[in-house]
Amino acid sequence: MTPIAALIQLARTFGPEAAREKARLLDEVAALRRCSVRELVKLQDAVGFLLAYPDDARVRRGAERVSARLAEWAAAQVRAGRGGALEESGLAGTSCRRRLSFELARWVAERVGAELEVDWDELEDPGKLHDVLCALVLASESPALDDVEIGVREWLTGRARGGRSGLAVLLDDFASLALTSEQRAALFETCEVPLRLDDAGAARGRTELRLPPGRVHYQKEAIPRDRRPLPPLIRRELRAVRRLPLGEARERLATVKLAMLNRDLEIYPLTHADERDVRVIACGRGVEITLVGVLPEQRCAFEALFYYLVTKNGVPIAYGPASPFLGSCEMGINFFEEFRGAEARFVYTQVMRVLHHLLGVHDFYVTPYGMGKGNAAALATGAFWFYRKLGFATSNPEVEALARAEEDRMRARPGYRSDARTLRRLAATAVHLELERGSEARFDSSALARAVTRAFDAAPERSRDEYARRCSNEVARRLGLRGLSEWTADERRALERVAPALALIDELAAWTVREKRALIGIVRAKAGRPEDRAALALIAHTRLAKALRRLCERSAD
Repeated sequence: MTPIAALIQLARTFGPEAAREKARLLDEVAALRRCSVRELVKLQDAVGFLLAYPDDARVRRGAERVSARLAEWAAAQVRAGRGGALEESGLAGTSCRRRLSFELARWVAERVGAELEVDWDELEDPGKLHDVLCALVLASESPALDDVEIGVREWLTGRARGGRSGLAVLLDDFASLALTSEQRAALFETCEVPLRLDDAGAARGRTELRLPPGRVHYQKEAIPRDRRPLPPLIRRELRAVRRLPLGEARERLATVKLAMLNRDLEIYPLTHADERDVRVIACGRGVEITLVGVLPEQRCAFEALFYYLVTKNGVPIAYGPASPFLGSCEMGINFFEEFRGAEARFVYTQVMRVLHHLLGVHDFYVTPYGMGKGNAAALATGAFWFYRKLGFATSNPEVEALARAEEDRMRARPGYRSDARTLRRLAATAVHLELERGSEARFDSSALARAVTRAFDAAPERSRDEYARRCSNEVARRLGLRGLSEWTADERRALERVAPALALIDELAAWTVREKRALIGIVRAKAGRPEDRAALALIAHTRLAKALRRLCERSAD
């Protein structure tokens, strides 16, 4: 067995003897002159795991040395003409293909320049981009786009100057449009523009895209398999919450975005991250959670919206969105493949602990889709049994009866596993974990949205902007606001977003002065930092919560 194969096989084994052998193998691997394409990809995953779960300081130093060598070995393969086999590998100096939102494409292009370009060979339908550009340019410009000797590609690249790419020109054209950010992003998406990041643009490989660790945790023995009930662990106080200063937050977010890009992942709350709302929470055992808010202009009307990244000794191991509302939040942590099965229970506990203490979440739930209904990936990983072992309860009595029957079979027949058909039946339920008994039913945001749409359809205005402004003025009048001159642009935007729903609350004008002031405070907090102030204030405003729930019930009827 080669040193690389032996190291890969030993990576998840712990103990004094395993630590000594890992250190020896890492020294051997670091001294190798070359590494094959197949070995490189597998070795990268093993090194990432060892950086996250080092046995001791010697293993950690050895993993760092091998991590640095990965880029050298990958570069040698590229020089030898085998770079194509390393595309999408995440190794430094290797190319990749991506489909990015307008905002993220612009952010990456600003950092790597012409190394990010339209992947013209993969542009399946140039007509879509052509038609959009023809609608945007001056009438006297469009004949050039229609000229078969020029076409979209030459029209864009021919305008590039000073080493810029055709993509940079395209992004500038879109940025100059008098559209909202949402409209611009949607229009760019309709063009279906594939992108290619060339070798030099991927200057840092996957194992190098790490965050500064706090106190390093060494895994001297097998990762513990804790089976304690989660609620008491979630309620444990958070003692190490640090809000980052602007410069440090900006640097951290850049690394996080690149780490996600390396894995071909993009998520809305990170793309629109607010660099003035970044917190790092130390959770123990080397685990830290970076919690990131969203820019005020990109927020939801009522729900809060956050991104979180879980790191182990500075190594990204999992991520997810969090959208809490009225104390409820959907769960669904995404583990990077090489870290699955390591300490999922501990990570879930810490994420829920952060959401509970900072965002007021006391009801965690997973939808049927998350359980595997219409979701082959969740079925394959046995999502139902994973959440059941965490203590999540089913909401479907028939599924609960089936689950108990399956558990009886497991006890009677050691090694028994639910078959695919049974897993599909088990997935026909939502599951939830409540920290407070008797919690209100989960809020149905879709029902509230449908109520707003019906109200707009019945209104005299044909413009949604005009309708939102009228609702905003009406709500301001009912709340006793004499004017909004002292409100910021973000605060006025927040009011326009919630006003169409608030205008449906018939008794709003009859609320007490205290209740009205509290609602005004919530609206203004939706435009402030951090957004969790609004999330917590919403939970505390019981009359508003009841009114919104009634609107949902009426909509369902």
